[in-house]
Parts: sequence; C-alpha cells; structure tokens
Amino acid sequence: MMPKTIKAIETEYKGYKFRSRLEARWAVFFEALGFDWEYEPEGFELSNGQWYLPDFRVKSIHGFTTWYEIKPKDSVDDNKIKQLGKDFHKKYYQFSNFLVETNLKIKKLKNPTGVTLTKNGSVLPDSCVCLPGDPGNLLINDGSKYSACPRCGLINIHQSLNYPKKPGDEFYLGCSRCDFDTPHGASQETHLGDICHCEPHKGLLMINYYFWGMYEHRLQEAIKKSRSARFEHGQIPDDKIDKTLSQKLRSARKQLYKRRPGLTQ
Repeated sequence: MMPKTIKAIETEYKGYKFRSRLEARWAVFFEALGFDWEYEPEGFELSNGQWYLPDFRVKSIHGFTTWYEIKPKDSVDDNKIKQLGKDFHKKYYQFSNFLVETNLKIKKLKNPTGVTLTKNGSVLPDSCVCLPGDPGNLLINDGSKYSACPRCGLINIHQSLNYPKKPGDEFYLGCSRCDFDTPHGASQETHLGDICHCEPHKGLLMINYYFWGMYEHRLQEAIKKSRSARFEHGQIPDDKIDKTLSQKLRSARKQLYKRRPGLTQ
C-alpha cells in the first residue's frame, strides 16, 4: 500500500490563496522589505515545450524584477525556473540587438516580459531563482549559501568574501545584476540600496561595518514578521504589516536624497 501524500495547507493572505503556508510566509517577507509582489501572475510556455507557472514576480524599489519558485527546505533546484531564466536571457539578447539595429530608444517601446529597464538606463533580463525553505535561510551568518543583495534585493546564491566583526571591517558580496548596472572600479559613490547602503567596488558590493548592522536588522525583522505571522485556514491573518510600511520606506528614501544630493540610487 502506497503511503498517503501529505498535502500542504492552503493559506489566504492579501487576497491571494497560496498553495502552502511556506509561500504565504515568503509573501509576508517581501511585504516587510517594501517590495511589490504578485502571486502566480503569469504562466509561460518554455522553449523546451513545457508549461510553467512561477510562484512570485517581485519588483524591488529600484525597479528590478525577479521571478521566484518556492520549494521546501533541502529540495533540488527546479529545472523549470532555470529554463525560464535561459529563455529570458535569449529574449534580452534579441531585444537588445533589435534596439541597436533600429537605433530606437527603449523608452519608446514597451518592455517585453522578462526584460527590465533599470533607473540607471540599463537593459537587463529578469532574474529567475528557486528558493528552498523559509526566509530564515537568508541569514548569511547562519551558514546559508543564500543571501539578499543590499542594493537590488535579489535573493540568490551570492559570493560572500568575509563578514564584518569590528569597526573598519568590510563585507563584500557579489551580484551580477548590480555589477552590470553600476560603475566599475574602486572608490565609487555610496548607493542607497533597497536593503541598506552599499558601495560598488570592482564588480562587488561593499557593506562597511556600520551599514552591516542595518543590513542584518532589516533582514532579521522581515524574517521575524514572516515566521510570526499567524494564518487561519481560509482566512486573511490579522497581522501588523500594512500598506503604510512601504510608504514609510519610500518616504525615508526621498528625505535622504534631499539631504544628500550626491547619493546614488
């Protein structure tokens, strides 16, 4: 006799019915960081003939778009989200070549799905990432290979070189998307990132000891909210995360730009 499959509990949050509480907790996490997110907004026919419906489309404050597939902890990477990423890269190259050949400016065109125009004027393919487990896996100092980019918010497997433990220490983290969208070389201006201040440095992002505290605090607070959210089956939870959080984040960002005209996005 075959063992019965354990079915995940469907959960409602913000008007969406999630297939599992794990997915709902990720929605709370994205909300806490001030990101715009949609649950299963669009399906795709992949180039290999498969049909695929990603779990989340998330837009960061900078305007970057990331598609996420949520899986239980210790799951194998999802091949469909990888294929979607490859298809988006192909579409990005085709779109970029079209702009060059026709000498058109991207602002005159509607971006195809899978391609993003950043605030700095760069054209980039949307990122596609499989996330195993709950948002707590993001804490870098817990030994996880996943982390969140301080500038664009991309959650991915990042290259981290060290951890700041005392004043003067610096933390370097690699993000290919921000590497493409920022100046190269050392001694760049400080960027007001979606999670904390950081400085582009020779293809990496540098967080100094003092901003590292802000980085850890924001992630830990978002993780705490996602893990402490109480969902009743079939009901919207009575949580304390409301729309004012994103508004406060954006308002604080505008105030910082006014006070420091040289601050770069």
